[in-house]
Amino acid sequence: MNTVPIAVGLEAIKSVVSKNLLCACSPLFAAATSERWAGRLDKIVRLAEDDLDISAIYLQTLYTNDFVVLERPDDNISLHGDEHRSYLFRTYVIADNLGDVKSSNPVIGEIVRLLKLTSCWNPKSAGVFAKHTIEPADKRTAGVSVLCPVIVDHFRIHVSGRKFKQLAKSALLQQVFVDLAFTGLMTYAPTGFQEAEARSWHM
Repeated sequence: MNTVPIAVGLEAIKSVVSKNLLCACSPLFAAATSERWAGRLDKIVRLAEDDLDISAIYLQTLYTNDFVVLERPDDNISLHGDEHRSYLFRTYVIADNLGDVKSSNPVIGEIVRLLKLTSCWNPKSAGVFAKHTIEPADKRTAGVSVLCPVIVDHFRIHVSGRKFKQLAKSALLQQVFVDLAFTGLMTYAPTGFQEAEARSWHM
C-alpha cells in the first residue's frame, strides 16, 4: 500500500495517510520518504503531540496551506476562545519541531491576523494570549514564549515585501513588540529587521 503510518503521542496511536498526497503537498515529507528513508525498518512519521485533534489539524494545514479550525470572528479578538488559540500555537509547535516551514507559515499568518484585530495593545489585551504562550509548549521550549519566535519568523519571511515593510512601520506592530516584552510574553523585543533577517531558517 502506498501509505505512510503516522504515530501520535506517547501512546503512538497510529493512523495512515496517502504517501503520494503527503509528498505532493510537502517537500519536507517528499525528502523524508525518499530512497534513503525507504531503507529504514521503522517507516513511521512520529508526532510528539498527544492530542489527535491537533495532529489532524496539522495535517489539514499541510494539505490545504491554510489554518481553519472552529470559527473565525472578524471583529473582536476576545471572541476567540482558549481552545482556538491552543490549537493555533500547538499546531505551530508541531510544524516548527519538524522544521516544516510550509505548514508553519499559514499558522503564523493566522496569529498575525489575530494580532491585527487588536486595535490597541496593552497588558490587558495582550493577556488573551498569555495562557498558551507563557506556558511551555513542550519540554524543549520551557520558559520561552512560543509567540516570540513566531512573530520574529514572520518578520524575517516578509521583510523584503513592500507591503509588509509598510505594515511594519505602523504604530500598532511597533507597540506589539513593546507591550509583549513588557508583559513577559516575549523574551526580547526586536529593535529592527536586522535581528529578524539574521535568523537562519532550517529545513
